[in-house]
Amino acid sequence: MGRISQVRLHAFKNYQSQAFNLSPLTLLVGPNGSGKSNALDAFALMALLADERDVADLERADNTVAGLRGSLSAAAPYGSDTVSVGCSIQVPTGRFDLDIQFDVGGRQPEIQDESLTYTNARGRVRRLFHAARRAPGEGICDVEVYSGAQPKFMTMLTSRLVTLQAVSKVPQDTAARRSVARDCQVVIDALRNIFVLDPVPGEMRSYARIGEPPNRTGSTTSAVAYALRDDETAWPRLTNLIRGLVGEGLDSIQFAEATLPRVGTVDVMVALQEQPSPQTLTTASVMSDGTLRYLAIVATLLYLGRSSGGTTAERPGARTLLIEEVENGLYPAQAAAVLDLLRRETEERGLTLIATTHSPALLDALTPDDHRGVLTCTKDSTTGQARLASLVEHPNYLSIASQGRVGEAVAAGELDVQPTKPPTAEAALDYLDRLTPSPEGR
Repeated sequence: MGRISQVRLHAFKNYQSQAFNLSPLTLLVGPNGSGKSNALDAFALMALLADERDVADLERADNTVAGLRGSLSAAAPYGSDTVSVGCSIQVPTGRFDLDIQFDVGGRQPEIQDESLTYTNARGRVRRLFHAARRAPGEGICDVEVYSGAQPKFMTMLTSRLVTLQAVSKVPQDTAARRSVARDCQVVIDALRNIFVLDPVPGEMRSYARIGEPPNRTGSTTSAVAYALRDDETAWPRLTNLIRGLVGEGLDSIQFAEATLPRVGTVDVMVALQEQPSPQTLTTASVMSDGTLRYLAIVATLLYLGRSSGGTTAERPGARTLLIEEVENGLYPAQAAAVLDLLRRETEERGLTLIATTHSPALLDALTPDDHRGVLTCTKDSTTGQARLASLVEHPNYLSIASQGRVGEAVAAGELDVQPTKPPTAEAALDYLDRLTPSPEGR
């Protein structure tokens, strides 16, 4: 089982030579246009390729490649024909590092260079394969595959992720090559477990076909919630979380059902049954945008968490969930409840959650320990390039955090300043350790 622990933006949109580490709960904060969404797009790019998409498919800006805003060629930094991203996958025995470079300057975009390495717990590095394009437009790359004493040389396509091709194309005739194929599968599983959620309330007000899994816009939320009814853990949790949002007047979560003769229920629409009129159902068609967004987030978290940790797992590996503007449509007073939900679900269900936000209330609800997972996004006014930095490395971090005013600082633009003299790692960690309660004091 692998977990994505780092993402590298070598050359992607307005990022150059940037990398950021992931905590179980990672928050990207910064003003509009600072590059928060661009960072999430890099996840979507790798997830789409791991899901057996051709590189050329990413030139289409339609629903079949939902998650990558714009085309792949549009992801090249200004004046460049190269897109380059990478990630690290943490496993119990070590770490995989995948790096991919695309050439988008030709008739069709293609992979120009791709490599996968493995570093064990003792720091020993092994290159599992390296692929280099033979000639522009030829569609072929030469791949050097680890095989023990002598590497094996193969050819593969530049139109698909080489890591994906290696799973089935690397011969299984030696222990070393079998190991390479298995390792490539671990990386593919981790990338396929990326899920992007950007709820669109307008698409959640209709019936959904039962059995449909979560999707990016949340249009299948009614079906996702319906699937949780028989889960003895998830269903009460869903009900309690929605009750925490709409108030104690919530009696239960129900469903309006569309049926067919001799078939039964085929489509459902989620509804809230509230007191003092339990006969009255508030269906998704008339729910507020904020309630629908919250319902989509909660139902998706519970659904993916169930798939990550239980016998109902659809895919091996830890799930990585991306949410745009997690606080959108919610009252500021509900920020602490939302944050508590995100924190508990990531801890209890083994999820990695990355969310963008610029909500002062949500940021003020963070604990000092949460600060380790906060990344600030800033944009250089001269070059237009974006920069990602850990909150605890910001020059003003100690003074801001000690006053409990992280949200206020974001609203005032104090975190937009480019760090010039960040606090030492020792000072920041010492501060966090002093403020974080010990296990005995919790």
